[in-house]
Amino acid sequence: MKNAIKENVQALLWIALLFFVGGTTTVYAHTKLLVNSATPPRIDADNLKSPAPCGGIPRTDKPAIFTQNQTVTIEWVETIDHDGFYTLKIARSDNDIVADNLMLDMQFNNDVSGSEDHDYSESIQMPNESCTDCTLQLIQHMVVGQSVSPYFSCADIAIVDPNDNVAPSNAAGFGGVAVNNQVNLSWVNPNDADFYKVLVVQSSEPISFTPSNQNVFPLGTTVGVNTTVIYNGSGSEVVSDGVTTGAVNYYAAFTYDENYNYQ
Repeated sequence: MKNAIKENVQALLWIALLFFVGGTTTVYAHTKLLVNSATPPRIDADNLKSPAPCGGIPRTDKPAIFTQNQTVTIEWVETIDHDGFYTLKIARSDNDIVADNLMLDMQFNNDVSGSEDHDYSESIQMPNESCTDCTLQLIQHMVVGQSVSPYFSCADIAIVDPNDNVAPSNAAGFGGVAVNNQVNLSWVNPNDADFYKVLVVQSSEPISFTPSNQNVFPLGTTVGVNTTVIYNGSGSEVVSDGVTTGAVNYYAAFTYDENYNYQ
């Protein structure tokens, strides 16, 4: 279900699993998770060295969503030949990566000598616990003499409970007031224990969009005919600006939980 309103604008104008093989092998320094993979990186860069855990790249609002215990293939590429090894970690946040509060910790010593593209892949099993704003961190540990220099690549992920398909209640009192080229929208969030966020969309057409569960709809995403996400957060108001005088605008609000079940 959805809460929807229509504004007729007159004067007004979104595992704890460890695997280790001793020694080092020839790998390729400078690394990044592959963009067109199950876990695309926050940024398509192979030279992120500091600060830990993700080279200073902040979180995005586009986590890849997986279910607990799901088998996932992690793919990455190295671009410069050097000795070293790789680690892969999952934690509930960037800070938990730094503090070593890990949900999964793995080490790989891959050897692709003679490979032209230096592509790597490893199958992992996602942890058996939910996590809404997890960080997946890949490190290429470049070994130079007695020192080890890390290169980082991070992906934002969410791990959901496949047995939870119940969404929180609707937002109450969803409505808007037109003031000087904008519509001030507000609502009351539900008191449900599993309430997480509200998704608000705007359209110049009657809204037929209904968000599908276990999917992410970042701010600015086009989700239907002339329909765009204008808010995605845990607050209770948003301003829809740039509204044309005399235009008819439609709005809809959808609540969802940490398992991305939408109401």
